[in-house]
Amino acid sequence: MGKPEAFAQKPGAKLAAKSGAWQVNLRILATTDMHLHLLPYDYFTDQPSDTRGLARTATLIQQARAEVHNSILLDNGDFMNGTPMGDDILRRAMQSGQPHLSEIHPMIAAMNALHYDAATLGNHDFDHGADFLRDVLRDAAFPHVLANLHLEKEGDAPVTQTALSFTQPHVILKRTLVDEQGVTHPVRIGVIGFLPPNSLRPRGPGIGPLVVPDIVETARREVPRMRAEGVDVIIALAHSGIGEQPHTTGMENAIVPLSNVPGIDVIVGGHGHQVFPGDMVDSTPNINAQKGTINGVPVVIPGFWGSHLGLVDVTLSGDDTARDPAPVQVRCTRVEARPIYDRDNAGAVNAKVSSAPEIAQLVTPQHDRTLHVVRQPVGETTRPLHSYFSVLTPSPAVQLVQLAQRDFVSAAIQGGAYADLPVLSSTSAFKCGGLSGPDHYTNISVGEISMRGLADLYLYPNDLVAFRITGRSLRSWLERAASVFQQILPGQDEHLLIDQVTPCYLFETVFGVNYRIDLGQPALFTPRGLPVPPAHTPSPGRIRDLCHDGSPVQDTDAFILATNGFRASGGGRYPDVHDSVPVIRSGDCIRDILHDHVQARSVIDLDPQRHWHLSGPRGVTALFDCAPSAASALPDLPNLDIAPLDILPSGFRRYRLTF
Repeated sequence: MGKPEAFAQKPGAKLAAKSGAWQVNLRILATTDMHLHLLPYDYFTDQPSDTRGLARTATLIQQARAEVHNSILLDNGDFMNGTPMGDDILRRAMQSGQPHLSEIHPMIAAMNALHYDAATLGNHDFDHGADFLRDVLRDAAFPHVLANLHLEKEGDAPVTQTALSFTQPHVILKRTLVDEQGVTHPVRIGVIGFLPPNSLRPRGPGIGPLVVPDIVETARREVPRMRAEGVDVIIALAHSGIGEQPHTTGMENAIVPLSNVPGIDVIVGGHGHQVFPGDMVDSTPNINAQKGTINGVPVVIPGFWGSHLGLVDVTLSGDDTARDPAPVQVRCTRVEARPIYDRDNAGAVNAKVSSAPEIAQLVTPQHDRTLHVVRQPVGETTRPLHSYFSVLTPSPAVQLVQLAQRDFVSAAIQGGAYADLPVLSSTSAFKCGGLSGPDHYTNISVGEISMRGLADLYLYPNDLVAFRITGRSLRSWLERAASVFQQILPGQDEHLLIDQVTPCYLFETVFGVNYRIDLGQPALFTPRGLPVPPAHTPSPGRIRDLCHDGSPVQDTDAFILATNGFRASGGGRYPDVHDSVPVIRSGDCIRDILHDHVQARSVIDLDPQRHWHLSGPRGVTALFDCAPSAASALPDLPNLDIAPLDILPSGFRRYRLTF
């Protein structure tokens, strides 16, 4: 396609005439949320996997390019963290005491080899700080765009529009496209990038206080500037998902209102690990989930971990004979999320493509190093540690993380002003199926816990934070967590307990208190975390019988809550703890804290405490989707009245829960 800086003519192509109507086709290819899944391999189970890997997506990229004359390839962020490979890269980079990458990052090497044209960044790309991110991006042969990341305003100083020297708000890709007659046409393609607000928790040095302004408000300001620079088509790389339709300032998943911003021709989404177009998102008057349009604008969200390749075909047309040439017209002809695998009627995975050998060979050395690291033992467990049914009943896999957080914070506050306050610990089961599929569960067997197992227990390099909260704020925190469930009403059997588009990892539980979640009551928040306006008869909420040490929790009671920095900063729309006082911002990675906790005890003998439970109208049934293999864990859960049903085409097994 040529370099971004100048138009390039393909050999043998004919120059476009200076006058006359013209039309040319362009294919936009996109990836998102790769999270360093380069090969079709699951490091958490230490087994090959046909559901992931840029090496597989690369084959789709090559095929999609071969089908057309003109294409560009873009990435939508969250590319460099999320697997043990990323942990090993950081560990070796930190050997000098400061994060410094002495060799090209394997994801950048692969993206260079695939000739990406531009990319934006996701919130997890900042997990190790700006210095490390700068080191990673220095070898990229393509630009990175980011329009809504600013340095925090100090006093009367103006807000800095470009917080990072290695990104720019947008880029104009100058390309020469070939029409069906072999005539070339110069086209200016504008690409702009957006981060999700309330999700940025950078760790490590090199980054100051940052502001992530609203996506839609930034687009309304920046898109007209791009049009004024003479672009023919504008593509928005929004590391954001499909959420609520009305615009609210600071919303995390803002694609629906973003599609209403005039001047945007195509949107590439991500962040929420959705697939669009497809069945994962319901159609509404504004959303056509079959055609892949929102408010008439083509939108593609290509899954996660390389599971899909996003594809948008557009036709550009213009008329050079007009006295006052009108802007180039952009018409979408196709939107597709093209998968690397499918499932048969029994839910079994079938690979649709093989790995591109040049990508697989490129990253094999790092893959082999990663396998050596993840197989190192840390401790052992006397009981299975799994996240099956972790949203229905306390999970040993979740409680191990909660105990590690609690013990770390308890030790840290000894002898200080907060030493007498009870320490509570909040986390979710990150691997709990849902949008990520029926294989996405933690399942560590009795015996050895390896480094792989620790990464399986806690996926992300989140830092630990703790703050002083009141009983009132604790209740609000738990009410938001309970909002992932649908209301269960008397006489209404067989409804899904959790809507299929609601991520299960939004469900947090708090260790250190006892409580009941009454699903017969309406939620105080939407599943996406927005407060529900009170009706004529306000709901008393779902959190009932909230007690600490046998006594009811009062609004004025004080606690220390340990959680991760993402949640503490409002990630997942958890409520601002307005009456909180920061106690610990350690910068310590929770996975490292978990490692030390397991290693110090050597043997983990965890009998999970049933400190919370669900309740609903007696005798009413609800449906819940989980892994087929989860049925083997049911004998260990006598407190649940749950029965396995059929395996679905999605690969999940459906279960019936009776209250």
